[in-house]
Amino acid sequence: PEMGVTRLPVQLRRVAEADVSVAFEQLQSADGLTKMASTFNQRDIVMGLCAVLPDEVEVTPADLDHLAQRFIDERAILVGVAGTDAAVRTCDVIRVGEVARMVGADETRYTTPEMLATETSGILGATTAVPAQVAQARAVQSAVDSRTLLSEQAAMVVALTRSGLRVQTVVGEAGTGKTYALDAVREIWEGEGRPVIGIALSARATQQLRDAHIQSEDLRTVASFKAWLAHGGLIPDGALV
Repeated sequence: PEMGVTRLPVQLRRVAEADVSVAFEQLQSADGLTKMASTFNQRDIVMGLCAVLPDEVEVTPADLDHLAQRFIDERAILVGVAGTDAAVRTCDVIRVGEVARMVGADETRYTTPEMLATETSGILGATTAVPAQVAQARAVQSAVDSRTLLSEQAAMVVALTRSGLRVQTVVGEAGTGKTYALDAVREIWEGEGRPVIGIALSARATQQLRDAHIQSEDLRTVASFKAWLAHGGLIPDGALV
């Protein structure tokens, strides 16, 4: 009869300090807990430990809880406490159909020192740099007057063209007219002779930027934009991204 080859049973062992050190380094790295989100909770740490600890290591649920708390104490920074505004600001947002839901707003959230330093650097670069060019007031007013804009939309157009800030964020629910207002912003900056470049997370999301009449040659996904830069692409001086 044919004989099959079977694997010998793995001899499980207790987790060693070297295992913990390697696992913690992996969780703290750019490819770890902050690869897909800037914050995480204790449950995320436990799941991460299960993924990075060696297969031959035997750990109990109590061990995992202990290691997760140790990671928090040694490697993490508290950024949002459950039930507070900070928790809402640091939670993740997912879209289910046409509904956006906040996940984690009722949980204590953490981040790594590296992620916090990256975000802090970006904020400081945006808020302490030399002020950006502002559009002419009459051009802004003309673009606003030529459209039927709500007060919030008009305020968005003015902020994105007259504030002098180099980095700005617009937040609004789906269907509130952000794209319609963005078309006015594009018109203003192109009238000032400044190129307008559109970047979206996915190819599907680029349609909203097309609706704002951003030209297809100036429209890319994040991935293709990064590849374009890596191959020598240059953002023109004075461009709006």
